[in-house]
Amino acid sequence: MAVTPIEAAGLRETPAAGGENAMSRMMEEPRLVGTHSISFEPPSLAVVRLRGPMSEADIRGLREVMNGGAKGHTHRLFLLDLSEAGQPSPEARRYMVHGPLKTPYRGMALFHGSFHTRTMAKLMMAGLSVLARLRDNPVALFGSEAEARAWLLERHRKITREARVEAQSA
Repeated sequence: MAVTPIEAAGLRETPAAGGENAMSRMMEEPRLVGTHSISFEPPSLAVVRLRGPMSEADIRGLREVMNGGAKGHTHRLFLLDLSEAGQPSPEARRYMVHGPLKTPYRGMALFHGSFHTRTMAKLMMAGLSVLARLRDNPVALFGSEAEARAWLLERHRKITREARVEAQSA
């Protein structure tokens, strides 16, 4: 039986709301950083769940885990759960935008949270993309995790297609 590119990449397509496919939920145990968590799902997804207020130490810790998890990857897609997120301190906001970033992001999907929280998070992520000179890193807001995962699966497919075309033309 032939293996699809999605299977070869380590993803499982699973039914989501509305009959769409979503990125797999195969993952390692989440790592806790304060009250927040981060986990990685094959082949390129980082999942961060924010719970409560965010200090600079929290953001530094999450960034260190994220940077470590990026080793050996050409890119990372980022899924951010804002359903229980509190407000970041001013120092945390500054570090989010100006702290060292070694993760080659290629798409960020934010979901849940209040309109204000999602809007502020999107503005900070867009600022991060500009200051860190990330290329081709769209940031999108979603009402549900299933919608965010479906969008990230499409991003993964697009990136994979582009890499295949680039490799063939080289």
